[in-house]
Amino acid sequence: MRALAATAVASLILTAGVRAAAQGAADVQTVRVDYAAPASCPARAWFEGALHFRSRRVIAVDATRAAAFDAKVVVEPTTNGFHGALRMTPQSGEPTVREIDGARCASVVEALAFTAALLLDPEGINTATLPSDTELAQIAETARAEAPASRPPEPAGEPRPSSPASPDRVTSIAPPLPPRFRFFGELGAGAWTAIAGAAARAHLGLEVRYEGASRLAPSGRLTAFGGVPAEESSTFGTVSYVPTGGRVDLGMLVRVGTSLRAGGGVHLTTLVMPVDAPSAQERRPSLRAIPSTGVAARASWEPSWWGLALETSGGANFVRESFVIETRDDPSRTGEVFRVPAFYVQATIAWLVHFGDLHGPLGR
Repeated sequence: MRALAATAVASLILTAGVRAAAQGAADVQTVRVDYAAPASCPARAWFEGALHFRSRRVIAVDATRAAAFDAKVVVEPTTNGFHGALRMTPQSGEPTVREIDGARCASVVEALAFTAALLLDPEGINTATLPSDTELAQIAETARAEAPASRPPEPAGEPRPSSPASPDRVTSIAPPLPPRFRFFGELGAGAWTAIAGAAARAHLGLEVRYEGASRLAPSGRLTAFGGVPAEESSTFGTVSYVPTGGRVDLGMLVRVGTSLRAGGGVHLTTLVMPVDAPSAQERRPSLRAIPSTGVAARASWEPSWWGLALETSGGANFVRESFVIETRDDPSRTGEVFRVPAFYVQATIAWLVHFGDLHGPLGR
């Protein structure tokens, strides 16, 4: 009697496991993907990996195998970027078409994969950031190997729960495109030698990077800086000044490691100096503006939402301003206290704060 009961329990457990496995296989949506895109776009394995990453129930299989759906993906270049079309056709039923336009091919392909997963599994969508290109290819390969041999037939008369029930053609849907711009706040301190001697200064900047489908990122930065009061003296007297101003940088950044970036570019600087001559006969505070231009080289370490940047730059002043005063003791005696040098060098270290997404094409 005990042996019979044990056999019955084991049989029930085995039957339940078989039913659970069959149910899990029935939940899988297999898709045969026909993919066509320019060489500069993500590969087919990237699309299939993104499709399975968005929904674990959606698996792309080989073209020789039976599948619940056929997905035809076509991406073409346009004058403004790229146009992508997705045609999803079930085994029985009308096809569903989605079309997406975007400035970057990677964004269009990612949006098409998200849309396909959303059509097949609207309740199981994973909205996390996509992993790297290599990981997506591995995800697609692993999912294809684990795909069920065939899809169990569904009872006649019952609709497919995950079959697209949308109109035959819908255009211009809003895809979840990654941002095209990354915003960076900056705080730092360094040495500045545009005036004779060296004056410590601090700067505050805002940087906007444009990240296309490549790993090169054109960048622009607007920096405002302020210096500490300083004095220059000679036999003719003393001139005091406060070096402040602003700078605009245009350059290019390249990802050289997981968190390392390097680049360089040109900059245009305007130095604004409140100047006073305390040893002159008549104290006449004035404001001097000195424009300059130069080139810079930069390296940054950006592991997360923050980072550190080292930069060296040099350039030439457009105006070699002379500071001449009349001495207080002898008004007839005038002379040059100091003169802005023709060339300058600069070195800074900055703390970066990221306000944008770092998981775009440059961040991967």
